[in-house]
Amino acid sequence: LRLLIPLQAEPDLQPRVYASLHLTLAQAYECREDSLRTVEQYALAGSFMDNPEEVAASQAKLWKLLSGQSRETLVEMRGESPDPVVQGWIDLALALAGFHDDQPGRAVEQWRKAYPDHPVGNALLRGIVALPASQAGTMTASGKVAVLLPIDAMDYAAAAQAVLAGFKTAHEVGGYQVGIPNGVIDWS
Repeated sequence: LRLLIPLQAEPDLQPRVYASLHLTLAQAYECREDSLRTVEQYALAGSFMDNPEEVAASQAKLWKLLSGQSRETLVEMRGESPDPVVQGWIDLALALAGFHDDQPGRAVEQWRKAYPDHPVGNALLRGIVALPASQAGTMTASGKVAVLLPIDAMDYAAAAQAVLAGFKTAHEVGGYQVGIPNGVIDWS
């Protein structure tokens, strides 16, 4: 961060370099678990991008970070940011965090009226609206998760079985296939 932060003031960098700089700063702040600074850097990176796919990828990362925050954290972040673009992102997450109807479309419409010029991509908004309300303000999981449980340990076997049953149920309800190849439970 000490090396990268001063580069933001460099007047002669190309837009792609600024975009790369802000994406790198976003990753650095994310490693430090500074969510507000991460969001600010992703927003800045997007302002220097001209490739729609890169903008969409940056906004998806920004949204994933914001949608995983608690309402209290979002309110705190909102109060700390003077940037109207960042405030718009946070307000979108807040609007969806408190939404309890079947579809979040109404919350997105109200947010869009408040932020008609916000740079959020329409594809991202359509994706948010398409989610069930229970998932609209939550981070989606991707990849694989390994859970090691002491099933054979006598003192912990009952608790481990309960945790295992919870994971199985969560994945089955989510529509995932459950398999146990080679004695290892694998949800694909």
